[in-house]
Amino acid sequence: MILLFILLQPSPQDIFTLADSACTALPGVSYDFVFRGTGWFEAILPWLEGNASISGDSLLRLEFTESHGETAGAFPVPSVFHVLGDSVWFTDHGRQRFHSGSLRAGAGELLVFPPWVLPVEFMLTDPFRDEINADSIAWLGYDTLSGIPCHTLLSIYPSGDAALWSISTEDHLPRRVERISGDPRTPGAQILSISSLVAENPVIVAPALPEGYRLVPYSPVLLPGTPAPGFILADIDGMVARLADFRGEPLVLAFVSSWSNPSLGALALLSRLMTDYSDLNVATVFIWEKGTPAFRLRDLAVPGRVFVYGDHLAEDYVVRSVPVIYLLDREAKIAFAMRGSAPDDEVLLRSALDELRSTRVP
Repeated sequence: MILLFILLQPSPQDIFTLADSACTALPGVSYDFVFRGTGWFEAILPWLEGNASISGDSLLRLEFTESHGETAGAFPVPSVFHVLGDSVWFTDHGRQRFHSGSLRAGAGELLVFPPWVLPVEFMLTDPFRDEINADSIAWLGYDTLSGIPCHTLLSIYPSGDAALWSISTEDHLPRRVERISGDPRTPGAQILSISSLVAENPVIVAPALPEGYRLVPYSPVLLPGTPAPGFILADIDGMVARLADFRGEPLVLAFVSSWSNPSLGALALLSRLMTDYSDLNVATVFIWEKGTPAFRLRDLAVPGRVFVYGDHLAEDYVVRSVPVIYLLDREAKIAFAMRGSAPDDEVLLRSALDELRSTRVP
């Protein structure tokens, strides 16, 4: 009886081969989705609910609401992303911002969502090649998702990661994928559930600026000559400082995070600057920290005056990743900006600083 059951099981290779052909043949696709994390990923990934439309490799519309943990579903303020060729738009309804830019100029940074919300299987040729050729795949049975009968399959990859797939028995397109981490440091999974799938080429058009929204053209950093946005920050000792407190002398303003390895490189760069320029004003602002960061930061060799809870400045100072370092002139205008802590950028920063310091104050 057991032998008969085994013989009657569908071949997982055959199922993935049909799914590969079905995804490759897609002219385009639209679907509703729910995306969430479990285990380690639950703490760092939001719960997303929305819809997506994909046409070829250069047309995209994605809309979702975002919530976290126990608040899932409680704040239905949508974010909407469009990609048409080289152009990118991000409509942030929560802040009433309309961001736009070019992929060639780096505006792909505006696409701030977990990548697995958009299954690459809908956009690639031979999308299930790894599964078809995998050494370890198994058919686990049947399931029904949103009224769609599905095969359930497990694929284990050479990296140690795994994926639990639900593939429709009718159109052979995926309806659910649970991507399971094989790294013991990050146990958990990222789960995408798909419903209302339409395998047709969707109509995707460029969005218009909503009435009352602020247009924000993409820039990787604030440009030289831009007045630095004002701020009020508390330092690690609880003392409050304002941007105006630093006027009159050049200021190096750095945005970092204690958990970011590149930020540690930036802290070392700032330490070198303070060694070579003993009277230099340096303000190090920690953002995107969990819990109470002051206790952790005291163990770090942080140069300059150290500020915490600077998350609210990230948008004003165009900080999408850390570190970001600005040099402000005596009038609190941007004189130089850099992302990361590359040696070449340090040379340019020192050059800009030397030029500012050599300028005589009237």
